[in-house]
Amino acid sequence: MANFVCSVLILAFVGFSQGVKYELFNNHDPVVNFFTREKCIDELGCFSAGAPFFNIMERPLSLLPDDREKIDTKFMLYTREYPTTPMNFSNIYSSIDNLPRSGFNPQLNTKFIVPGYISKVSPHWKMPLKDSLLLFEPCNVFYVDWSGGDGPLYEQAVANTRVVGAEIALFIKHLQNQTGIKPESVHIVGHSLGAHIAGYAGKRTPNLGRITGMDPAGPYFTNVDPVVRLDRSDAKFVDAIHTNAAPSRFQGFGLTESIAHFDFFPNGGHLQPGCPEMGWAILEFLKNPKFDYDGLHDLMCNHGRAIEYFTSTILNSNCVLEGLQADSWEDFLKGKVGPLRVPMGIHSAHFASNIREDRSINFYLNTTDTEPFCKDS
Repeated sequence: MANFVCSVLILAFVGFSQGVKYELFNNHDPVVNFFTREKCIDELGCFSAGAPFFNIMERPLSLLPDDREKIDTKFMLYTREYPTTPMNFSNIYSSIDNLPRSGFNPQLNTKFIVPGYISKVSPHWKMPLKDSLLLFEPCNVFYVDWSGGDGPLYEQAVANTRVVGAEIALFIKHLQNQTGIKPESVHIVGHSLGAHIAGYAGKRTPNLGRITGMDPAGPYFTNVDPVVRLDRSDAKFVDAIHTNAAPSRFQGFGLTESIAHFDFFPNGGHLQPGCPEMGWAILEFLKNPKFDYDGLHDLMCNHGRAIEYFTSTILNSNCVLEGLQADSWEDFLKGKVGPLRVPMGIHSAHFASNIREDRSINFYLNTTDTEPFCKDS
């Protein structure tokens, strides 16, 4: 146990020192830059490294975002007409002009899928989610590729999320101007850091229809101002699925706070059936650190389960993952539940008439460890 604690402390120090070194070698005045410097980007505005994005307790290393060209945000469009061969768009290169011959239909709903940290190590979930959305209804599905800025330094990826959110908002504005789509018809689905990217896009897009946060990232987004993270005010309807909620990144990668209109906490929201306990997963990873799908599978199992839950709800009509309203997991287990019963996942928006603008409503449920995950509550 002592060795494990030492390993965790070493990992924390290395991550912090790498970030400090990055800041010192990339800025001429690290003191001024650390607290007050901002970066302004054409079309997107200015991004500050100061408060509220700097927080001595929760966000001690507040970096400026990378250059727009390095992040290189791309929008890959899939439709029923072109379900496997996407057309790529970019705000930087004005490729929006190619929209008329892309298969985009402004009469249909539009979805954005936004991955999280180091998306290339877990690319397997993009296609099932995209395919399920296209089968569920005729729609336009954009996969947001920001792999130029999503790692490896976590704190830098956090800084870059604001730029990606601004790019999505600008792209939606272009769609509105060129095709007349309504922001109410747009649904952004984001995992981990991608959930907060969705929030940044929503903050810039009045009347955005829906945001779904799949286990919104916890590190650097816990106990912060709502302007820094995904919040229920970012869209007309916001739902979140918490599967690895924990107070620190060494206990889990998700956010413990209720931030949406509807917050779902399957199996309590921290550990999921069939996934290893986080301490064991971290220890195994430290024994043989490999930054690929196989090496990170156990470590990311709980965090990634939110994606599987959401995807499963799209097409499995015979399996309803019904959440029961409760104040806590303990109350749910004791049967102390409220009157609302809402399905977790794609269909939760049908119950949007029950939302409260002044607070989140929490829902709890049990699942099994395999798709479609249904289990009696």
